[in-house]
Amino acid sequence: MEYEKLDNGITVIVDNNQESLSTACVFQFFVGAKDEQNHRGVAHFLEHILFAGTTSKSKEEIRKLFQDNGCYFNASTNLLKTKFYIKTINEYFFNAFKILADVISNPLFDNNMIETEKKIIKDEILKNNENDINFYVEQQRTRIFRNTHLEKYVLGTIEDIDKITKEILQDFYYKNYVTGNLVIAFSGKITKTQALALVQHYIHLPMQHRENHNIENVLVTKDLTLIPKETQQATVCIFMQGYGAYNDSYFAYQLIVAIIGGNIYSRLFQKIREEMGLVYHIQTFTENYLTFGLWGISFSCEIGNVKKVLMAISQTLKEIIDKKLITDQELEQAKKDYKVSLITGLETSSSRANFLATQFWNKNYLTNIYQNVEMIEKVSIHQIRQVSQKLLKAIQMNVLIVGGDFQKEEFDFL
Repeated sequence: MEYEKLDNGITVIVDNNQESLSTACVFQFFVGAKDEQNHRGVAHFLEHILFAGTTSKSKEEIRKLFQDNGCYFNASTNLLKTKFYIKTINEYFFNAFKILADVISNPLFDNNMIETEKKIIKDEILKNNENDINFYVEQQRTRIFRNTHLEKYVLGTIEDIDKITKEILQDFYYKNYVTGNLVIAFSGKITKTQALALVQHYIHLPMQHRENHNIENVLVTKDLTLIPKETQQATVCIFMQGYGAYNDSYFAYQLIVAIIGGNIYSRLFQKIREEMGLVYHIQTFTENYLTFGLWGISFSCEIGNVKKVLMAISQTLKEIIDKKLITDQELEQAKKDYKVSLITGLETSSSRANFLATQFWNKNYLTNIYQNVEMIEKVSIHQIRQVSQKLLKAIQMNVLIVGGDFQKEEFDFL
């Protein structure tokens, strides 16, 4: 694995595997909903409009060219980043790269296509809102992030999308789609020399070096949000304070969260599913940012069991602090699970390219693709117990319950 930062500010990462039958590429811009000023939803809208035509190709021609080259292509936008992906077999990759480079470098911003994409995005918003759980979880997250740049709904609202114009899209593009804001990661049968030649010849963006992107730390506070619904089952999502990628204890923290609820062998699953029979599934999750993180627990159960499950979760977390410390066996199993998940998840060229781009943004350097495995191996039981005490003693649960007709005082034990 090699990488180089060009004079214009673009960082190019190359994972050269001459035995690979496919090659993939990820364009990752450090721009997302957090960068929106007065126009919510514009970052995601721009992702759509780039594929809607270039100065030399129509939307239909772009799709036909990707199809002719057997190319998978897609894009995604979140709070922090926007990514564009391509993947195809080796003999077609260079052609596919040229198409994506044109999409990124030469957008047309045609008014007719902007109006068409508005309809598509509004339909996407409506479909997302119809999924009650995703909608309410997203709302809860924006409440946690209130008064920060992360207090954004990535898709925007119907009203937001209606207000977006060609001029707004162009302004956002020319301010943020600049060379210093871009990492391009290649994985597959491609050399560093070949990758650099492609980037230098076909990527034409304003030359501007990356500015410091300050993201406020978010402090999770105790809260309870109840969404009454006449259902037999309730869904619960708990957010808590976690660690960011820059924290020295980041890898110990990830292992602790996995031991608590990462799989069917975890403490929560064994206690609440296997012993108590209160849920079909319960799991932990993490949301990883640079200087802070969130972790949490999600589950669904019968309305009458919600309080029992929450009490069991609270008891389980307290036991880790007071009497049932994390064991050497649990730590070793969590390390194995992490390594298996990471390594098996990096078996394709597209997954490796995506991983490398993300890791570079998190750390601003790379040593090798399995750097995280090396860091996980170094975590000791002493560090695990030390970090778990610090993490769990400071817990403030931000709880969302969708379903039932509860009263807040019923959950005073939290």
